[in-house]
Amino acid sequence: MNTPPLNPAADDWTPEFTPDDEFVHLVGPLLVRMDNGVKRYAFRAEQKHMSRFHRLHGGMVLFLADKAMSVTAWDLVGRPKIFTTIQLDLQFLAVVAKGSLVEAHCELVKKTGSLAFMSGRLTVGDDVVASVTGVWKFRAVAKSPSE
Repeated sequence: MNTPPLNPAADDWTPEFTPDDEFVHLVGPLLVRMDNGVKRYAFRAEQKHMSRFHRLHGGMVLFLADKAMSVTAWDLVGRPKIFTTIQLDLQFLAVVAKGSLVEAHCELVKKTGSLAFMSGRLTVGDDVVASVTGVWKFRAVAKSPSE
């Protein structure tokens, strides 16, 4: 198991302000910081994130990957009005202990006219605990007022 790293405040992590995102309020807080002009995400693995086997639940790993990669892609393709995850593939590589700071590292691999291809890794300290790739669909404007 990975051991918990230092206090996130020491690395300039701050809680993300998301007044309209009830799901984040339920599972968070998520931590954010700017790294070379790109927003980075992390969270501290708390008791509420643990499985019945006393390990970080995979759903929380997937949530961090989707949130971090979505926001990173959205920022890097110009913050389009319509933006959604259409594919997310994740490989669990290590067990994460309660108290660990799990960080997302995301990269835009390719952008087409309407798709963003991303890759990323989730780490605890220097250990990679998950590897992830995904695809996001975007449009600059909605097709109709109902979108």
